[in-house]
Amino acid sequence: MPILQVISTIESQFLESNDFVEYEGEWIAILDKKVVAHDISFKDVFEKANSLSLTRTPLFHRIPKKDEIDKFIHL
Repeated sequence: MPILQVISTIESQFLESNDFVEYEGEWIAILDKKVVAHDISFKDVFEKANSLSLTRTPLFHRIPKKDEIDKFIHL
């Protein structure tokens, strides 16, 4: 699986249109319109996604915790 890839429109639209509250504080791997792996460790998410023998590289993104967002907003 290549490490770098241009972000797919499908994955980025899926990311923008969902809040992913259930994954707060975790890294997620998105392929098409599905979360294919998630964990608090990027390394673990990458390894889980890599073990799935996917045909394309998923979009990796960390979902911040609500308190992290609140701290950022109030800077």
